[in-house]
Amino acid sequence: MRIGPSHALFIDFDGTLIDLAPHPSKILVPAGLSETLVRLHEALNGALAIVTGRPIAEIDHFLRLPHQIPVAGIHGAEIRVAGEQLGGPVAQQALAAVRLIAEELAKRHPALFIEPKPAALAVHYRAAPELAGPVHETLAQAVAAHPELKLIRGHAVSEIKPAWADKGRAVDRLLTTPAFLARTPVMIGDDVTDEDGFRAAMRAGGCAIKVGTGESLATSRLPDPGAVRAWLERALSELSAPGG
Repeated sequence: MRIGPSHALFIDFDGTLIDLAPHPSKILVPAGLSETLVRLHEALNGALAIVTGRPIAEIDHFLRLPHQIPVAGIHGAEIRVAGEQLGGPVAQQALAAVRLIAEELAKRHPALFIEPKPAALAVHYRAAPELAGPVHETLAQAVAAHPELKLIRGHAVSEIKPAWADKGRAVDRLLTTPAFLARTPVMIGDDVTDEDGFRAAMRAGGCAIKVGTGESLATSRLPDPGAVRAWLERALSELSAPGG
């Protein structure tokens, strides 16, 4: 599809903008990506946001974008828009209780990686995919005692986050802010957690682009992050052209 000046872009990070890596800290940011995002943000008059499971601080570290570019982090548990930080209630005591159980599991299975976040907790099993079932079952039992939390699955990861936060609500919230008002949303993502964002974009009259394989609500596809980056560069070229 072609991006025009009346669109708004909502873009996932891992597996969408960036190729997945064996460890979350080992990703590689291609040269020129941040500049492309900054220029697209300008070409769309501010209607571009990164919508990710990572904390905003990590996006700042990897992409080094100006703070006026909106970011929804931790599946929307934290949102920065127009330089202002938004958020909601975080059940820190419940998260701490679940973290103890996750850490006990990791002691028995050293291949697991526990990733604490400001408002969430992720347990990665990319190095031991056979542990997917036991990890998710253990965390499901732990989260059952805490209705303020929700367990979700991603690419080789199980994650606990606030029950109220998801990428769809993040998209909905951003669509109420000045830069995104009255625009046609386009959500791009690769994971199960992006489906909420797809649903929100389509509900608002926009569309969704799924990266990679697998079932999805999205009606358009791109094969991998490299294709996403090429698509964004083409979009920038078209928006920058006379009459674009």
